[in-house]
Amino acid sequence: MTSEDQFIEIDDQNEENDDIENLVEKYLDLGDINTRAIQKWYFLGQNFERKVEEIKNQGRRKKSDQTARRDLYNEMMRLLVKEDEDAEEKVRVRGATK
Repeated sequence: MTSEDQFIEIDDQNEENDDIENLVEKYLDLGDINTRAIQKWYFLGQNFERKVEEIKNQGRRKKSDQTARRDLYNEMMRLLVKEDEDAEEKVRVRGATK
Protein backbone atom coordinates (compact mmCIF):
# COMPACT_ATOMS: atom_id res chain seq x y z
CA MET A 1 0.00 0.00 0.00
CA THR A 2 1.43 3.34 -1.01
CA SER A 3 1.58 6.32 1.28
CA GLU A 4 -1.03 8.04 -0.89
CA ASP A 5 -3.43 5.12 -0.35
CA GLN A 6 -2.79 5.36 3.39
CA PHE A 7 -3.64 9.09 3.39
CA ILE A 8 -6.85 8.43 1.45
CA GLU A 9 -7.82 5.69 3.92
CA ILE A 10 -7.12 7.95 6.92
CA ASP A 11 -9.08 10.77 5.29
CA ASP A 12 -12.04 8.42 4.69
CA GLN A 13 -11.94 7.32 8.34
CA ASN A 14 -11.91 10.96 9.49
CA GLU A 15 -14.93 11.73 7.31
CA GLU A 16 -16.75 8.70 8.72
CA ASN A 17 -15.94 9.81 12.29
CA ASP A 18 -17.18 13.33 11.48
CA ASP A 19 -20.41 11.85 10.11
CA ILE A 20 -20.89 9.78 13.25
CA GLU A 21 -20.16 12.76 15.51
CA ASN A 22 -22.64 14.81 13.49
CA LEU A 23 -25.30 12.11 13.96
CA VAL A 24 -24.62 11.99 17.71
CA GLU A 25 -24.92 15.78 17.93
CA LYS A 26 -28.24 15.72 16.06
CA TYR A 27 -29.50 12.91 18.30
CA LEU A 28 -28.64 14.90 21.43
CA ASP A 29 -30.32 18.00 19.99
CA LEU A 30 -33.50 15.98 19.42
CA GLY A 31 -33.36 14.82 23.02
CA ASP A 32 -33.16 18.44 24.18
CA ILE A 33 -36.05 19.42 21.93
CA ASN A 34 -38.13 16.49 23.19
CA THR A 35 -37.40 17.40 26.81
CA ARG A 36 -38.49 21.00 26.20
CA ALA A 37 -41.68 19.82 24.48
CA ILE A 38 -42.52 17.52 27.40
CA GLN A 39 -41.91 20.37 29.85
CA LYS A 40 -44.19 22.68 27.86
CA TRP A 41 -46.98 20.09 27.83
CA TYR A 42 -46.51 19.57 31.58
CA PHE A 43 -46.77 23.28 32.36
CA LEU A 44 -49.74 23.64 30.00
CA GLY A 45 -51.50 20.88 31.95
CA GLN A 46 -50.63 22.50 35.27
CA ASN A 47 -51.94 25.88 34.11
CA PHE A 48 -55.08 24.27 32.70
CA GLU A 49 -55.80 22.53 36.02
CA ARG A 50 -55.18 25.77 37.94
CA LYS A 51 -57.60 27.64 35.67
CA VAL A 52 -60.23 24.89 36.07
CA GLU A 53 -60.01 25.31 39.85
CA GLU A 54 -60.40 29.09 39.49
CA ILE A 55 -63.49 28.68 37.32
CA LYS A 56 -64.99 26.11 39.70
CA ASN A 57 -64.65 28.48 42.65
CA GLN A 58 -65.92 31.66 40.96
CA GLY A 59 -69.13 33.28 42.13
CA ARG A 60 -71.59 32.17 44.75
CA ARG A 61 -72.56 28.93 43.00
CA LYS A 62 -69.78 26.45 42.54
CA LYS A 63 -69.42 24.86 39.11
CA SER A 64 -68.79 21.17 38.65
CA ASP A 65 -65.39 20.05 37.44
CA GLN A 66 -66.87 18.95 34.11
CA THR A 67 -68.66 22.27 33.60
CA ALA A 68 -65.52 24.25 34.41
CA ARG A 69 -63.47 22.16 31.98
CA ARG A 70 -66.09 22.58 29.25
CA ASP A 71 -66.25 26.35 29.77
CA LEU A 72 -62.46 26.67 29.69
CA TYR A 73 -62.17 24.46 26.61
CA ASN A 74 -64.87 26.45 24.79
CA GLU A 75 -63.11 29.72 25.62
CA MET A 76 -59.81 28.32 24.38
CA MET A 77 -61.44 27.15 21.13
CA ARG A 78 -63.02 30.58 20.67
CA LEU A 79 -59.57 32.16 20.88
CA LEU A 80 -57.95 29.55 18.65
CA VAL A 81 -60.52 30.00 15.89
CA LYS A 82 -60.26 33.42 14.30
CA GLU A 83 -63.25 35.71 14.76
CA ASP A 84 -63.52 36.56 11.05
CA GLU A 85 -64.02 32.97 9.86
CA ASP A 86 -67.50 32.02 8.72
CA ALA A 87 -69.61 29.66 10.83
CA GLU A 88 -68.98 26.57 8.69
CA GLU A 89 -65.22 27.12 8.81
CA LYS A 90 -65.37 27.54 12.60
CA VAL A 91 -67.15 24.22 12.99
CA ARG A 92 -64.61 22.51 10.70
CA VAL A 93 -61.61 23.94 12.59
CA ARG A 94 -63.10 23.18 16.00
CA GLY A 95 -63.71 19.61 14.93
CA ALA A 96 -60.14 19.33 13.67
CA THR A 97 -58.64 20.70 16.90
CA LYS A 98 -60.58 18.25 19.08
